[in-house]
Parts: sequence; C-alpha cells; structure tokens
Amino acid sequence: MVRVPAGVYWVPSDNVSALVVGQNNRLARKSLREFFIDRTEITVFQFKQFQPDYVELIYTDGMECPQCPAMGITWTQAQQYCQWAGKRLPTETEWEAAARGSTENKFPWGNQPLERSGNLQGGGDGFVNAAPSGSFPHGASPLGALDMIGNVWEWVSTTVALSPLTESQAEPAGNSRYLVKGGSWRSPPHMATISYRNLVNFNLSNPTFGFRCAKSALTESNAPIKNPLQNESGF
Repeated sequence: MVRVPAGVYWVPSDNVSALVVGQNNRLARKSLREFFIDRTEITVFQFKQFQPDYVELIYTDGMECPQCPAMGITWTQAQQYCQWAGKRLPTETEWEAAARGSTENKFPWGNQPLERSGNLQGGGDGFVNAAPSGSFPHGASPLGALDMIGNVWEWVSTTVALSPLTESQAEPAGNSRYLVKGGSWRSPPHMATISYRNLVNFNLSNPTFGFRCAKSALTESNAPIKNPLQNESGF
C-alpha cells in the first residue's frame, strides 16, 4: 500500500451534484485524514485467495494471467474482498486524492494524456486488453499509486441516491448507483481523467470493472503507524 498523508487535497466539491455523470469540473480543497491505498489494483492472484473459484480466462483470451487485475468484479465482491483483507473500499474523495496528490492535474502525471502512462483504448500503450497490474510506472501518481488511470475501472464506496425525477419509470424510487473511477483499457482519454464519474448499478459485472482497497490510519497524533497490511479498525 502507499501512504496518503494527512493534508489538503483538490477533490470533488461538496457543491457538486451527486448526479453529475462524466467530467466533474467542480473541485475544492479539503483536509483529509491520513490513509493508505493499495499501490496497484487487486490482482487475479490476490482475488483467488479470497474466491478460489474465480476464473480470469474469459477476460484474458483463455490465457492465465495471475498478475492481471481481477476483472468482472461487482461492487459487492469488491467490498467483501476488502473486508476479508482487513481493509475497505476508498471513497471517491480518497481515490482522487491518491491519484492527484496535492496537484490539480487531470491525470496522475499531468494535464495531457501520454502514451504508455496508462492502459487506455487502442494498442498504442502495448496492450489491447488488460495489462498486468503495475505495468505503467511512468503513470504513477505523485504518491506512488499505479494504474489509477486505465486498465480497469475501479469501484469506490461512494453511493448516489437517485430521486424519482432522475430514475427511469421502470425503476423503484430510492434506487442507488455506485461510482467506478479511472477508465479502462476500453476508455478514450477524455473518459479516463481523475475527475470522470461513471455511475453504474452495484451488481453490474463488467469485464472492465476491478478495484483496489484502502485502509484508515490511526487517528491519535502521537501513535506510531502500524503495518498497513495488519488488521485494524477504521475511523
């Protein structure tokens, strides 16, 4: 995991509508507590420790790829894995802070898309489909997190409650949507910025959906930081 120190970060504003889909241009500086986030997306190998019957072959053209990100993951599966591992899903705010650091950048590396900095649409980055996690060190965030952009969309814990006016008539009132962030190997650059919001059903299993976990740090100012892989309670 990488450490995201306590500090002030450019993250989604409290004034942005929860129903904004696509590029969110309304950011604000917020103070965040220290937390940890996985350096890479959870891999097939890691996910199989939790769910041994998981099979990646349908997403990898029949080839075993233990270091590829776990794909076709629902929000519930992601949440359950993180809890099993003694962690949790990051919030949208935490995810953006980990991807952007103290900058206002659109991408972890700057404001322009760069080839071979993330696994996006097309083969110019060297991969037509998913790449092994951590394949793009040049696209690392200022805090050292890898693959925040491209490869697989990543679930966050943030939920969006739809009002009756925003739901289709076929859906019940109070239905909710969840967010996936960062784009995938199928995404063009404009859909793979840090602030892009993709609202989806929590039970949607899409080949391009994966995740990473986060972990809260101790809140006592004088307490030593424990090993982030060790079980501990959150905030």
